[in-house]
Amino acid sequence: KLRFDFAYGKPLTEAELEATQAGVNQQIQDGLLVHCQEASLELAREIGPLRAVFGEQYPDPVRVVAIGGTSVQDMLEAPKDDKWKPFSVEFCGGTHIANAKEAEHFALISEEGLGRGVRRVVGATGAKAKEAFEKAAELSARLEAAAKLQGGELTAEANELTKLVEVATVPAVDKKKLMAGVTGLKKKLVDAQKGDAAAAGAAAKAEAEAWAASATGDYVVGLLQVGADNKVVEEAVKVLTTSVPEKAVLVLGKGKTANALAVVPPGLASKIDAKEWVNAALAPCGGKGGGKSARAQGAARDPSSIEKAEVAAKEYAAGKL
Repeated sequence: KLRFDFAYGKPLTEAELEATQAGVNQQIQDGLLVHCQEASLELAREIGPLRAVFGEQYPDPVRVVAIGGTSVQDMLEAPKDDKWKPFSVEFCGGTHIANAKEAEHFALISEEGLGRGVRRVVGATGAKAKEAFEKAAELSARLEAAAKLQGGELTAEANELTKLVEVATVPAVDKKKLMAGVTGLKKKLVDAQKGDAAAAGAAAKAEAEAWAASATGDYVVGLLQVGADNKVVEEAVKVLTTSVPEKAVLVLGKGKTANALAVVPPGLASKIDAKEWVNAALAPCGGKGGGKSARAQGAARDPSSIEKAEVAAKEYAAGKL
C-alpha cells in the first residue's frame, strides 16, 4: 500500500483517476528500471523533473531515485536536459524495487483532499491490487444480476450491496461506478414501489365501485387484501363516500399492517360512531383507532387476522344500524 500527496485545486475526475491508474499499470508492464544513487544535495536539486516536498529538510548527500531508462549519474551530468522530463525523479531514503514489473499490478484505491490545494491518492500494488480488482469484478457481477430481480429479492439484494460497496476496498474508479449502480437499483425499487402503489390504488377504486354498486342497507364494509396501505384505503373510501354518500363506510386494508378507515355521514351520526366502529373492527388484530365520531382511522401491527376484523366491523354496524 502506498500514498502520494500532490498539489491540485480540485478532486480528480473519474476520467483522471482512470487515466492515472492505467498509466501506472502501463509503466509496470513496460518494466521501467528504478535507479538509486546518493548525490550532492546542491547538484541533485538541479535535476529538471525532480519532485521534492517544499520546506522538507533533506540530508546532504541525498539519495536520488529515478524511474526510467537512464541512470541518476546521467542526469547529474546534464541536469537541465529536456529529455529527462518523462522520468520520475525524487529524493527518498526508503526501500524500492529494482524494476516496475515487480509491482505486478496497481490499483488507485482512493483520492481525497488534505487541505487547501493539497490532495492525496492511496494505492495498492501486487496481491492487494489484484484483490481490489477481483472484488470490484465480483461486486459488478452481483449488481448486474441484481438488476434482473424484482420485489422483495431486489430489496434485500440492494440493501446488501449498499453495505458491501461502502466498505469494499476496490479501485476508486470502480467504487464510483459501483455506487452509481447501487443508486440505480434503489431508483428501480422506488419506481417499482410507485408502480405497485398506483396499481393497488386503481384496483382499490375498482373494488370500491363494485361495493357501491351492490350496496344495500345503511352501511358498507369492505376489505382490500393485497398491498393496501393507508393511501390505498383512502382511495377506496373516497369512491364510496362519493358514490353512496348517505351510507356509513368502513374499509379495511391488508398491507404490512392492518389498516382501517371509517366515515359516518351526518344522517347516521346519532346511530353509529366512527371511532368506536374502528376500535371494534381492529380488536381481533390487537389494534385501535383514533379520530372523531364522523371520521376515524386506526391500525394494527399484525394483519394476519384482518378477515376477523371484517366480520367484527360488519357485526358492529349491523347492531347499530
